[in-house]
Amino acid sequence: AVDVAMPPAGDDGPTLEAILSAWSDATERLQQTHESLQAEVARLKGWQHWGGGRVRDDLAAEAEALAKASAAEKLAVKAHADAIENLRERWKQLDKLGGATNRTLWLRFDVALKTAYLPVAAHLAKLKEARAQNLAARQALIATLDAVAIGSEEQPPDFRGLARHLEQFQAEWRKLGPIEHT
Repeated sequence: AVDVAMPPAGDDGPTLEAILSAWSDATERLQQTHESLQAEVARLKGWQHWGGGRVRDDLAAEAEALAKASAAEKLAVKAHADAIENLRERWKQLDKLGGATNRTLWLRFDVALKTAYLPVAAHLAKLKEARAQNLAARQALIATLDAVAIGSEEQPPDFRGLARHLEQFQAEWRKLGPIEHT
């Protein structure tokens, strides 16, 4: 708001020069405020860039620690995979905040996480192979069940033998169970 002094009673009102002078003063104050705000934003962006670089350094160090931990004999694969995913997500969040990414630092981070992921990938490959073997064993069980002769028109079915085959099939089927449980 522009503060223009009211003229004394009986005067015709503020002069044009007085109004322009008040507007000029207000505009100058707004411009000074705007310039100081721009300087503060630039200063904060510098801190954000520096802080983002520090956080990226920390993330790369964490990734390298995970890569070293992946060589351990007993590794909690699920927790290890979650930690890798968490680090990647945190890096993506930093990218969304802005600031330039150092390519060398990114490569260091990425190589460390790829190294850390090797035991997880090996574990997943073992699970995939075990699932394939489980599927093959189940299909073989189904084939043996299909091969059981039920009987014909000349010979009545052997219900006890059929029940025995079915019980054997069910017992073998349960043994195969889900890979995660066997």
